[in-house]
Amino acid sequence: MKTTRPGRLPVRSVNQYRRRDTLAYLGLRYYLDNEAARTDRWAREVAPGFILARTEPAYFRTSHFKTISDQGAIELRELFAPGPSEALTEATLLEECARRPEAFGNLTCVFSYPPITGGHRSGYFEHYMPGLRRRHKEITRACTRSPNGEVRYCDIRGFYPSITTELATKIWLERCEAGSLSVRLREIGAKLIVDHAKAAGQKTRGLITGPMFSHLLGNLVLRKIDEDFSISESVAYFRYVDDIVLVGERDAINRSMTTLRDRLNALGFELYDDQSPKSIIVPASVWLEGHNDFAQ
Repeated sequence: MKTTRPGRLPVRSVNQYRRRDTLAYLGLRYYLDNEAARTDRWAREVAPGFILARTEPAYFRTSHFKTISDQGAIELRELFAPGPSEALTEATLLEECARRPEAFGNLTCVFSYPPITGGHRSGYFEHYMPGLRRRHKEITRACTRSPNGEVRYCDIRGFYPSITTELATKIWLERCEAGSLSVRLREIGAKLIVDHAKAAGQKTRGLITGPMFSHLLGNLVLRKIDEDFSISESVAYFRYVDDIVLVGERDAINRSMTTLRDRLNALGFELYDDQSPKSIIVPASVWLEGHNDFAQ
């Protein structure tokens, strides 16, 4: 019997989750054994209908190793694997957002989760390593321009769980308006944001980690900060997810850090303090010693 060749969107879903979450990947493989579900039409019309109609979110909740605390205790990060219908819905949603880079695309100072455009089947986002390489090269260039300056590396504490439902919804709808996204797609995105909060319960303030849609929202909620800090003439600004790097003279960086903390606090975020292992301050000359760290 002749079988239907899988559509681009189901293949993108499988390829995205096969390299990120085994359980979501296996769920998709079993789900796509249904020949009708392998079509782009199913991903665009049927799967989103399931999401809009559901009254309870469906995620597989798991705990992954995060770090070992100063007291020697193992700390875990909760991840929520989405079901197949949601993964296919994400494919539709993220493809439409990728077609509107003026509203949803990354600025040149942001190197995490750039949406893949065109007819690619490799996933929703570019693989993480090219972004890390580009960021490292840009930091190196900035250090070369400020050889007597310093590099300040800082990290937002609990980034995704700190993104409230209200903030995510507000930013989502603003960017949808800027990109003229259809009413149905706006509703789907808003519904996923609400479902994230339901799934998390009292553990977080809003977004969960696991679904790919969270990564788009993470970039969007920091977009205005990216815009404002990237135009500075005294300090170079680079961001990868919740890691922010500033390069410049010490006094200029200190002023920028004060403003950055205030801006992030206003959104409900908090940077790790300077004594944390996640905060690094080194002379630009020291950073340049590792300029080939990502060459291979």
